[in-house]
Amino acid sequence: MKMISGFFHVRLPKPLAIALLFYFFITHYPVSSEPERKLQTLFVTADVLNVRIRPDKKSDKIGILPFGSKIQVERAQTFEIQNGAKIYWYYFPEINGYVFSDFLSETEPALGKKKAVLYKFYGDRCALYNKQRMTLYANTVDLYIDQQEEGGSCSTGLLRGKYTFRQNALVISGLKGMGLKDHCPSFDDNKTSIQELEKRLLTISKIKGDLILYYDPVLDGFVTENFAQDMTSNGWKINKSKCSFEKYSECKYSEKLILESEGYFCFTEHSL
Repeated sequence: MKMISGFFHVRLPKPLAIALLFYFFITHYPVSSEPERKLQTLFVTADVLNVRIRPDKKSDKIGILPFGSKIQVERAQTFEIQNGAKIYWYYFPEINGYVFSDFLSETEPALGKKKAVLYKFYGDRCALYNKQRMTLYANTVDLYIDQQEEGGSCSTGLLRGKYTFRQNALVISGLKGMGLKDHCPSFDDNKTSIQELEKRLLTISKIKGDLILYYDPVLDGFVTENFAQDMTSNGWKINKSKCSFEKYSECKYSEKLILESEGYFCFTEHSL
């Protein structure tokens, strides 16, 4: 150790000097462990585009993308040959899966008849009937609701909002009433405001704030978080052919037990 111009100068062994320099660099200039993704914006041109767990048409489906959806994707190295041309798979990070680029376009498709339609039904053979139809297209969602209850309370109407994909979920937000009405002839609804009818439809559809749905590959449908687990733990049985959970319950209008159905959103329309 020498004194140079009032400062101590320490000569360190070369390996130690390199190690200290490396430590200083990584603590002051951290390097990301993941390479930056080269994402590009594309649009879905199929009615419904499957998202798969691997870039392979035979791999498990883990989600769907409706027609016109605007998505951020990255081209994978995997491709398939169709008519002598390479058709690549793309990685979709929001669902952590892959989509086939044969159904993707750089330009936004014109709105037409292509739409993804999901159905949900719940009710019983006693006093309740609720049917829902969710239409998804170009990041817009139309949720049509039709409910009838014993005693003359019947409501129907359309809620419209927007959908996006976030962290493996289909997120529906901003649902507002469109053409709401009460369609029971015996029920005087003239004094009910549009806001009250909108609130009623949101309430009977069990929607508070954003509606967040997850694709369940076992059910082949969309459910809220922990829905299937909660239903089975409370004695409900899966009826996949009708996209519902079922159990027998008491009814005040009958001495016999009646079949109660709690449906989830799927691509097949069902009823009791």
